[in-house]
Amino acid sequence: VGSLDGEVARVYPNPCTTDRLTLAGVSIADIRITDVLGRVVDYEVVEQHPKQVTLSLHPQSSGMHVVQYQSGNHTIHQKVYFIHP
Repeated sequence: VGSLDGEVARVYPNPCTTDRLTLAGVSIADIRITDVLGRVVDYEVVEQHPKQVTLSLHPQSSGMHVVQYQSGNHTIHQKVYFIHP
């Protein structure tokens, strides 16, 4: 959970045990998810800049990943743990 000009940015579920990840709370654009080695796992361009986006992901490995996205002139980084059954 992060804060941006009084708005709360959330990425959930965390840990993520499914193939769906939701980003919510702030205007969202250009989502990039990387693994611990910095490899891009997913990249999405969000045209309308909504306050909630649900992604269907298929990361190749379990473990910590970083979700990075644009909100206005700010870049937000949040850690998410993916756990595959």
